Amino acid sequence: MSDGTTWHPTAYRSHNLGQIQNGEGVVGQTVTVCGFAEALRGKGKICFVDLRDGTGSAQIFLKQENMPEDEFIAVQSASRESTIQFVGEVAQKRPPKVAEGEPTPPPQYEVVAKSAKILAAANTPLPLGVTDDVHIDLDTRLNNRYLDLRREHVNSMFQLRSRVLQYGREFLIGEGFGEINTPK
Repeated sequence: MSDGTTWHPTAYRSHNLGQIQNGEGVVGQTVTVCGFAEALRGKGKICFVDLRDGTGSAQIFLKQENMPEDEFIAVQSASRESTIQFVGEVAQKRPPKVAEGEPTPPPQYEVVAKSAKILAAANTPLPLGVTDDVHIDLDTRLNNRYLDLRREHVNSMFQLRSRVLQYGREFLIGEGFGEINTPK
């Protein structure tokens, strides 16, 4: 994961999006990934989905002829922040054209989807934007905490808090302190 802890596959995914984003030797492999749909682009026979989870984000490329039609239509009509699972093959994206003399950007990777499943459809319109930089009043944020916690700056505060508490706990255990349950 992004904080250095070991990640293990689950029933929902074989790889996290951070592994796909970094390329970690997964090109050509069939993977199962899931996350929140940040953006859906394209109509007709192709579609691009920007998928995000707690470890990173990746582009998912859908082609109507490569997957069942009902799944393709369901993904195209999905709303932002819906939770979607994809099965597909990891491929290196075509590098962008750069001006002569400019450095070549690092390679980027995407998943070419073979199947998709909407795990949870998001209601629209969303009460607050997750990736948009919009100022929302506190009551709306508190009433929709499940969306607010998906925002990167909010999530990073909780991860920092978790690391600080973990460091303090490990320090105290190293100093001989222990955890005990007190009788009620």
